[in-house]
Amino acid sequence: MTEINFENVNQVDIKKLASNPDFGALNFNEILGLLEKIQSIFKELDELNYSEKLPEHDANIISQKKQDFVKLLLQIGNFTVSQENAPNVRNNIIDQTKNLHKEIFNQFITDLVFLRQEVAFESKDEKNLQEQQKELSKLIKETKAQKEQLQKEIDEFKSKKKQEELEHGEYAVTQLAHHFAQQANDYTKIAEGQHIDYKKIKGNYKKILKKIFRKGGWLKKRALFFWALFLIIIINIVVYIKWRDSFDRDSLIAYGIVKVALILLLYYGMHFSSRNYYIISNLAAINKHRKNVAQTLEDFIKTNPDKEILNQMLMEGTKAMFRNIPTGYNSKVDQDENPITEIVNNIIKTNKNG
Repeated sequence: MTEINFENVNQVDIKKLASNPDFGALNFNEILGLLEKIQSIFKELDELNYSEKLPEHDANIISQKKQDFVKLLLQIGNFTVSQENAPNVRNNIIDQTKNLHKEIFNQFITDLVFLRQEVAFESKDEKNLQEQQKELSKLIKETKAQKEQLQKEIDEFKSKKKQEELEHGEYAVTQLAHHFAQQANDYTKIAEGQHIDYKKIKGNYKKILKKIFRKGGWLKKRALFFWALFLIIIINIVVYIKWRDSFDRDSLIAYGIVKVALILLLYYGMHFSSRNYYIISNLAAINKHRKNVAQTLEDFIKTNPDKEILNQMLMEGTKAMFRNIPTGYNSKVDQDENPITEIVNNIIKTNKNG
């Protein structure tokens, strides 16, 4: 890229710079006309020798804006589609161009009128003066129309951008709410299981056990292990009381070892099921909480809030969504509570309530 500076900015090929094929869809053709117009104004100001004929304060303002134009062209020249946040950088350059064009037309019209009149008087060419005056009048009209059109485009762009941001935010939180609701439902099914209609399989214990292990969830599996353990203990007590005299010492020891092994196996199954139930229930509770936060954000976005308030709400909502919250299940997993004690307590509570 040819070096762009304060001295050669009027000779820069604006079209070649803005329509660089390397930019692809992110080119600057949208503001090509504005850039060429700005360049033509600075070119005319230089030709009219503004630095010598205008007061120092006014000349310094023009020089500063010209330097801003140089910086703007350098940004375009250094722009690459592979840089970070390229679309945002491009949009920022476009906004800067529109603002600079607006400022130049608002501030330099009077200076241009004065300089053109000075040229006309110095040449003493009345005809040329009249032409300059006509051109100035035309320029003022064009400038006014362009200013109104530019303001209209800026307002439409801001409105469209805000609407797109709201629609995008609403779609995102809606998807999050749906995702977390589905996750919570899936975890609840794994923890508590699906409904089992025991009436249809009444008496068929093989089918009942199969249903519990397939659809019962960890809660029903834990209950199954508990009642099996309870039943084994009761049967052993009855057998021992009624037929204890029939067993010799070796048979009693062997029988005891087998029963202890069976009881330990059932206890392990019950403990394993209980722990998994709490872990999965904790995940279900967390996802329900996240779903509620996402739905709250969705309702808030539909009110079309101010952008600053919206950003603050989204930030706080994200913190609330992924904060580590106590659910009642995670503490029980950490404590590793004895499942027998817990089930017995639940049975006592159920009987009292009944």
